[in-house]
Amino acid sequence: MSRLLTGIVLIGVSLLTSCSGGKSSSSSKGYLKSSTPQNNPAANNSYAPPSNSTVDKSQYVAFSRELQMKLMAYNVDVKRVQFYIDQKLILTRALDSAKAEVASGSVRFINGKLINEIIIPAYTPGIIESADLNGLRVSFENGNSFYFVPAEGEDKFVVAGNNWDNGTVEIPYDKNIYRAAAGVANGSVADVKLVVKLTDVTKSDKKTRTLQGRKLGL
Repeated sequence: MSRLLTGIVLIGVSLLTSCSGGKSSSSSKGYLKSSTPQNNPAANNSYAPPSNSTVDKSQYVAFSRELQMKLMAYNVDVKRVQFYIDQKLILTRALDSAKAEVASGSVRFINGKLINEIIIPAYTPGIIESADLNGLRVSFENGNSFYFVPAEGEDKFVVAGNNWDNGTVEIPYDKNIYRAAAGVANGSVADVKLVVKLTDVTKSDKKTRTLQGRKLGL
């Protein structure tokens, strides 16, 4: 009888060990995907951001006002063009630890402060939610977006925001105000621009009709 009880206990311990071993800790940062809702930070962490070493940058061109006008002239819907950002963006905001609520991204401590951080890797794909002559509203995840406007005196679209400070800027995002910073040392958000692939811009719907000819009716 004692041997039977010992065997049951060993089996139970073995099952508990195998179940607990299947859990893994999540990353400290949340990466955005545009294809799925980002209310779960664990889902963000499952995204492997593209490596700059694997991206052929020669395929991308800056989206400019001139290119926007050309697409409009040819009745090409800009919402059907795939967009990207050419540099990493990091969005951060300080949290009140007494009432911290995080919808996307992750939470970590920086210099003793509780920080909500969202990372958008370089060449993350985004879609246009709305467009006009003033700018483009671009979304890199479901339910959230921010505004890009033509850079003054330059042929590119850049992030629009308020309270610029040392290359960073405040932007509304996820129903809060975040400070956006470039993901490179000494970089500026003003240098982060929207880009498109040439192949995506030149895509068009093609309708083909082959004529059968006409024969004389004798």
